Amino acid sequence: AVLALRGRLGICDTRGDHLGWICWPSNEQVADRAAEVVASWKEPLARARQRVGNGRTYVFGFSNGAYFAGLLAVRDLFTANAYVIAQGGPVEPVHALGKRAPILLLSTDEEAPQVHAEMDRFGSELAADGWSFVQEERSGGHELNDQDVDAALDFFDVPSHNALH
Repeated sequence: AVLALRGRLGICDTRGDHLGWICWPSNEQVADRAAEVVASWKEPLARARQRVGNGRTYVFGFSNGAYFAGLLAVRDLFTANAYVIAQGGPVEPVHALGKRAPILLLSTDEEAPQVHAEMDRFGSELAADGWSFVQEERSGGHELNDQDVDAALDFFDVPSHNALH
């Protein structure tokens, strides 16, 4: 089952550059709002689990959501069996505060140089922190496509991840 949650209006930054945007806390300015957002998931997660049971839980974030997914993983703000971070980057600092769930970093060869560099930096920082992760690159630009979803589902289905938890 998939539970798709939305970010929040006005949570993008503290400068007000994106007041009319719906975002996830995805940078150092607003990272402290992440726990509040996760707390708001309690009811939707409970309803989903009533419908489908208490199976494994995975997080898949794209773009702004990818920064947030990385923040959740690194700061141990949400318990998941694995994370997919597609075309995002790190929210500093990248030092595990809890268990290190497996991470898949997905990037593209046509991304803006800044995003590509941030994905590479995130991989380097995860490696330096002793994290189990896989980094994959596909052709194309900044979009979430079927290939990304397939890669995420394949990653979530890897039996070795089950042994880590």
